[in-house]
Amino acid sequence: MDTLIRYGFTIDEVKLMMDSISFLFSFEDKTIESLLHFLEALQCDEDIIKNIFICNPFCFTKDIDEIKKVIEKLMEYGIKHFATLLDSNPYILNKTDKEIENFYQKKIKEGYTIDKINDMIFSIV
Repeated sequence: MDTLIRYGFTIDEVKLMMDSISFLFSFEDKTIESLLHFLEALQCDEDIIKNIFICNPFCFTKDIDEIKKVIEKLMEYGIKHFATLLDSNPYILNKTDKEIENFYQKKIKEGYTIDKINDMIFSIV
């Protein structure tokens, strides 16, 4: 938790996250730091990262490699603006790469274009 406080989260923001996921305090600082650095590498600024963590503290429960696979899958379909995506749809981090693939394949079969599906990705959970 010290990492979140050092990063600029207030005590109230940390408590809000802990209300959703009570075992948040048990995560090692190294795990949290890895996720912070990964999100920063995706051009997420401090406000976006706070939004992601506060809206979706369950992202802490996912292994960073699983999150990377989700991002890689989205990249395969042309998603580029991850800061915008994660700010508008932080819950996408709860998905697996296979769920993302299945979603795209289902929508393609329904006749949607990749561009239209990408638009959907920015607004749905």
